[in-house]
Amino acid sequence: MNTRAAAVSRPTILLAAGAALALSLLAIVNPVLGIHVPPTFVGENVNSCEDLGLSGAGWNLAAASVQAGTHTYTNGAWSITITADAAGADGKNFSFSNASPPVLKLAVKAGDGYYLYDYSPGGATADTGLITPNTGDNDPEAPQAGLSHFFICFGQSQSQSQSQSQSQSQSQSQSQSQSQSGEGSVAAGTGTPAESQPNTAMSFGGSNPLPTAAFGLILLASLAGLAFANVKAARSRS
Repeated sequence: MNTRAAAVSRPTILLAAGAALALSLLAIVNPVLGIHVPPTFVGENVNSCEDLGLSGAGWNLAAASVQAGTHTYTNGAWSITITADAAGADGKNFSFSNASPPVLKLAVKAGDGYYLYDYSPGGATADTGLITPNTGDNDPEAPQAGLSHFFICFGQSQSQSQSQSQSQSQSQSQSQSQSQSGEGSVAAGTGTPAESQPNTAMSFGGSNPLPTAAFGLILLASLAGLAFANVKAARSRS
């Protein structure tokens, strides 16, 4: 290997090292929100988040409101973009995106039951490959049933979670202040502040970017060592 070859290879190695580090940082600041989970068939109807093991209100999006193609649907503070292969009760294959807040659980009701897609606890803003169950109590030999409705349970938005956290912090500060001053007492029937709910808008489907970052740093160190050895060898032969 001559000196010119070493001089050419050094910036190339450094460029590759920088690219590896950039990819690692990208995985941290911009994680993927779309995940696919296998569905679970439940042979009954679904009309509430309680049916899905969650508390709070949910959205019953009837088949009559679902259009073929890609459309965005809103209900108060909830919003979701759904892509359907056909309109209304003819729909059997779906995907969703841009869910705000993130979806914790989504049920696709058709025929004698529904397919449950569970994204809890982190939630998901997008997923593909959602389908209706088969007819005949999801008989594997039977055809797919037409859509009856979606039932969607959303998580909390970032602003809701921050508001609850601030409220809890203020309540705890007031309690500590009263305890230190010896003044005030807890009125009968007054409960403790509710725990802050997880910030589902900042959760990313359980994806952990740390292995990717670690790999990038290891690759960076290896390439730096190689560059140093390359330059040292070139100087010794010049």
